Amino acid sequence: MRVMFFVGLIVILSGCSGRQLFDVTQESKRNECRHLPPAQQAECFREVEPSYEDYQRRRREVIE
Repeated sequence: MRVMFFVGLIVILSGCSGRQLFDVTQESKRNECRHLPPAQQAECFREVEPSYEDYQRRRREVIE
């Protein structure tokens, strides 16, 4: 719990935009995919694939 608090605080204080945060998160997920067995990597990469614009559109749909 403490770690998440500090991560959130760092993000807020660093002034990261939503796009920057999205990009960092996606790259982290891609790195996790690279550590999976080859048979699981393709599915993992497909889950990480959506663009920021797709993410924004889906986010707006959920909020509205």
